[in-house]
Amino acid sequence: GVTGVQTCALPICFPVTISKDNFKRFKNEIMSGIRYDKLSQLINEHDLKERKEKERIERSKLIKMFATLPKSVFDVGDYIIKHPESAKELEHEGNVLNHCVSSYLPKIVNGDSEVLLLRKKSAPNDPYFTIEIVDGKVTQVRTSRNQTDMDITRLVKQWQEHRTGA
Repeated sequence: GVTGVQTCALPICFPVTISKDNFKRFKNEIMSGIRYDKLSQLINEHDLKERKEKERIERSKLIKMFATLPKSVFDVGDYIIKHPESAKELEHEGNVLNHCVSSYLPKIVNGDSEVLLLRKKSAPNDPYFTIEIVDGKVTQVRTSRNQTDMDITRLVKQWQEHRTGA
């Protein structure tokens, strides 16, 4: 909650609203006459550190959940299509291909999106194309910098139709 208490220490007054939590957290600084800009900086640094820690904990949970998801590999002519083995592989895919697939981790874990990796059989460890499937439909087939290729997209859509029997 937010308190309407104006914060005054002898040399200076803060005519601002400060949350009760922040008032308690920084009471000594406030009472010793800290300047408002310095107090604001301390609050922002604390909030950022707290937010980063929450994000780290949430990401750790997502990585553990991702590890429990089923992983499959499919033979598709000169290619293989596979689920990423780990969140690290998903991140590597995005880094090499310069796209944001690693940000899909929550969607994958929650079952809102299925992400698969298309690889050349001759280079099975090298990112080539990334596939997203939502509700059984191919929604994205992307390579470096989110580029597409109609022949690869057609191949992936045909594979998905065969896979689902559609």
